[in-house]
Amino acid sequence: RHAEVRDYDPEASTLWLAEVKGVNPRPAYLDAAGVELVERHIDGKNPEDFIFVRPDGLQWGKGHQRRRMLAAFAAAAIPGTTYH
Repeated sequence: RHAEVRDYDPEASTLWLAEVKGVNPRPAYLDAAGVELVERHIDGKNPEDFIFVRPDGLQWGKGHQRRRMLAAFAAAAIPGTTYH
């Protein structure tokens, strides 16, 4: 599932990863830049809201990042790679 505001623990600087491909659920430890990013995206949201949403406010779906990554690879004139 997608990360919700309630998955973020500001005191521990962690984001709970409930579904991680091939790995048990676990916390992700955030550095200062990660904390700043999450804090910026949760401002004004409710606990059940998704942290990261598309510009139209909807949830990201599988494959949505691929089109943008391909455009970035083309613009940078570098070979493509996977999302991970």
